[in-house]
Amino acid sequence: VHASGDNFLTLSIVLTILCFLCGTWYSLLCTIPAIFFASAARDAERSGDLVGARQKRNAALICNIIACVWWVVAFLIIVIPIAVVINSSRYYYYDSYYDSYYDSYYDS
Repeated sequence: VHASGDNFLTLSIVLTILCFLCGTWYSLLCTIPAIFFASAARDAERSGDLVGARQKRNAALICNIIACVWWVVAFLIIVIPIAVVINSSRYYYYDSYYDSYYDSYYDS
């Protein structure tokens, strides 16, 4: 008798919640099918179809990997421009403050 494993069901559920909460909803196109594949793999494993269980388990893993890559790409697309804007505005404020200070000091 072979013990039934998780088959990435927990990972699929956690990624689904994470993608939903973070707003990367297009990743749900991979995480929701991953939940179905993981559930089907668990059912196939319990019925004794180890080959089918392995195929469905691998499909769930591939869907989860694609969702992770999409999430990281979306995160970088969102965070990098925000960091650039914040960084450039900080230097603009710094330069404009000291320019106005020195201009008013030396004009007197």
